[in-house]
Amino acid sequence: MSLPDAPFNSFGPRVMNAMPDQRNSIRFRTENSIFTNISGEAICYHAAMVIDVSQEGMAFRYLGEDPINAETNELDILHEDGFSLIKVPVKIVSDIMITCRKIRTRRCGVKFGELTAKQKAQLDYLIKNYNAGSA
Repeated sequence: MSLPDAPFNSFGPRVMNAMPDQRNSIRFRTENSIFTNISGEAICYHAAMVIDVSQEGMAFRYLGEDPINAETNELDILHEDGFSLIKVPVKIVSDIMITCRKIRTRRCGVKFGELTAKQKAQLDYLIKNYNAGSA
């Protein structure tokens, strides 16, 4: 996939694994150690690995055959080093089955809702510091 000619965005030089998404923001692939915890009605029912993230949304993979409840409206983003971005408002925009050998997984895409100033700052930090393409 070729990237636009502009060599920079608000997060510095474009990296080879950055991809434009449908909302015209750059999605960055993440390290394998970033996870999301999807909750509904105060009950945690899915833990998932984050695939990519942008200022507007993210995608993640989780085990299972059934899609996440469409009423889900928030999630947490966690890193094994202790970073946490809690109660992020989201809207599910896609949730598709991916079959990898005999393991059934799903890929879910979410759009972020209205973030607080603290959540925006934490999201900026996440993108700048946990980008798989950064040094």
